[in-house]
Amino acid sequence: MKDYIASKPKEDEEEEDKNDDKITVNSKGVITNVERDDAANRFFDEDGNELFFHDPEGVDKPYVNTRYSIEERLFYSISIRNEQ
Repeated sequence: MKDYIASKPKEDEEEEDKNDDKITVNSKGVITNVERDDAANRFFDEDGNELFFHDPEGVDKPYVNTRYSIEERLFYSISIRNEQ
């Protein structure tokens, strides 16, 4: 049996290095779909609205440039309602 790394085609390695995807996230911040493409990572809610990080060039940069998978958590929702 061949080692996984030794038998892995070069184009697969190159594809894994890219973080260029259309990522769909549900209201709880969990990724529900990932479409690989050649553009920069873009994030969408389940209604198709594009989501943006507050500071993609600063503190949020690691989140923008990460390769994501389905069922990973992108964010935690925070309620602003005053529950008494």
